[in-house]
Amino acid sequence: MAFDFNKGTGIAGATLIAIAISLACFSIAYLLEGFGWSSSYASEGNELYLDIAWNWYRGSGVAFLATILTGISGIVLLVKNRCQCQQGKGSPVLGCLDLNCGKGKIALLMVPTGLIFLFNAIFYRIEAARWFNAGLSPGRVWYLEEASAWYTASWIMSLITIALLATGAILLVLVWKGRK
Repeated sequence: MAFDFNKGTGIAGATLIAIAISLACFSIAYLLEGFGWSSSYASEGNELYLDIAWNWYRGSGVAFLATILTGISGIVLLVKNRCQCQQGKGSPVLGCLDLNCGKGKIALLMVPTGLIFLFNAIFYRIEAARWFNAGLSPGRVWYLEEASAWYTASWIMSLITIALLATGAILLVLVWKGRK
């Protein structure tokens, strides 16, 4: 066996790798959103669009940096786990949860990915409230349209969160073996 996910280093390493992959996807999405605002600035010349684009670029950079840090940490933990595997296979987590089976490994990836979507849904909801409050001023109707887009994205991320966490929880229940 290459890795033992019943040991702490295996669980933490796989979790960090799943988080890194999620953050890399969000980093790319943020970068593309920044490109969209930059092209709006180029066509309309509104300075506000350029400020918004740079906010997206900064968010993309932060997500990319977090991707690198969590990815390296996950790899280090998995290398350490591999060295520990040569000493013998660990017992199931809490004595009854075997994460080395296929369902356990999938659950180990779904739960942290679902949590990343949850935190992004929360951040999107906060951003939607900002756009909505700014749109209450006269002459800023397009702010309300932007707020609507943020709320929609937040709800979609919330639904993805529910699907990922529910599936991960069901898989964890299926691999639960009960105490002997």
